[in-house]
Amino acid sequence: MKLRTLVVMIFLAVAVWFGQAQAWAAPGKKAPALPEKAKAVEKAAPGQAMKLITKEERVQLRKEEKAALRARPLQDRIWVRGMNMKFDVPPVIKDGRTLIPVRAISEGLGAQVQWDAENRKVTITKGEVVVVLYLDSKTVEVNGQTVTLEVPAQSINSRTFVPLRFVSEALGVKVKYDDETGDIEIEDEEAALEEEETEETEQPAAN
Repeated sequence: MKLRTLVVMIFLAVAVWFGQAQAWAAPGKKAPALPEKAKAVEKAAPGQAMKLITKEERVQLRKEEKAALRARPLQDRIWVRGMNMKFDVPPVIKDGRTLIPVRAISEGLGAQVQWDAENRKVTITKGEVVVVLYLDSKTVEVNGQTVTLEVPAQSINSRTFVPLRFVSEALGVKVKYDDETGDIEIEDEEAALEEEETEETEQPAAN
């Protein structure tokens, strides 16, 4: 039964490749990108796509898939406690730093935000932690201690934007950047440690 299933799957895969080859040969047609070719094979023979392409194609496929993930809009790559954040004004990157609407990130982490328009001051409070930022100033206070930012809090589209990593870590959470997918994961320190321990446990032992 397994042998017959395999034969059928290979036949379907060959048929798909033959059909695709005819389509590519048609006037004005171009061969689709590698991921599309792999998808065509996968549709006809689930689980066989990676077996029917060369090693070089597999490497290229993975590169293109990772590049596509990294190319997603920034707001689609920010995760807080496993949930994708939603923004009325999307985050931005300034001078290599991710800036995010202060109310979105603060409330997402269970903190309260107060805005002092007269002094252009933002106060973020979570438990015993108090963070005070001033618009267009690199000077910040965390529980009375002065800290200097590389990129100041600033107003963008009538929203106050603050450095994502600084505010998150000031509120006691970890920020993790996935270089392969471009995802930015924000999670409680305990959850981050558990995930790191899990990853270490799942890694295969060296021979």
